[in-house]
Amino acid sequence: MRLRLATGLALAALPVGLALAQGPQPTASRRLRKSRKPWRRPPACSPPTAGSRSRSPSTRRGSPRRWDLAPLRALTTPTAGKLVGLEALLDPLLDNLAGRWQLWFQAPEPNLGRARAIEVRLRNGTVLRTRAWLRSSTPEEVAAARIRALLLSATGRPEGTLPLRIERSISEGQLVLHLAVAPFGDPAPVAPGPVRLSWAFAADEGEPTVHHEMAPGIEHAGQGWSRTLTLALPPGARRLAVAVDDLARERWSGTVLNLREWR
Repeated sequence: MRLRLATGLALAALPVGLALAQGPQPTASRRLRKSRKPWRRPPACSPPTAGSRSRSPSTRRGSPRRWDLAPLRALTTPTAGKLVGLEALLDPLLDNLAGRWQLWFQAPEPNLGRARAIEVRLRNGTVLRTRAWLRSSTPEEVAAARIRALLLSATGRPEGTLPLRIERSISEGQLVLHLAVAPFGDPAPVAPGPVRLSWAFAADEGEPTVHHEMAPGIEHAGQGWSRTLTLALPPGARRLAVAVDDLARERWSGTVLNLREWR
């Protein structure tokens, strides 16, 4: 099965024999019997009682299962995509993409990593089918997911593409982190934007809470960047995940620090 989204083509592998929009398909033996025997009205029967057991047509042995498409429709609706269940419908859909309009606008606060709700109307008030939201750089939800993934990772290796280095120390019972991004190449210079710092502590119990803080951005990639982050150590904290997001270039890096040796 293939999903055509507003921003690309997504492929989803489904079990063999699923009937998407056409319902269960008859087997070859059933089609053969049906072609040889005249049609007869099925005998009347009473509804099954509470104690009886029956199978729905979609779960009988030998017939394809029906698949609930609601999750896929929930994915394509806010992105103005379209669900394609038949291979024959894919080529016409791709041909129709040339008739789509692409609009641009300048946000008053670019590169803040927020998801913006959007609606497009004609002058007569008609609402056009379009994406339900747009993003300006990496949203906070993505940064939070990265932090949680770092805490769950067993490797402990840094992730991302920014050359990030972290030095830590303890001062008056607080954890002081010196974050530094080494100079790096910037093949396509962009307008400077802010940097987002994200972090979360992990303890033996409870879910980690992800925090975010905006900092001045990287003006020139060739000059690097640095920032000091001071955090209070919560009781029972064992690990700390920290990530730095360059929102202008949409590059990031993160790592996990083991706090047990600092106790």
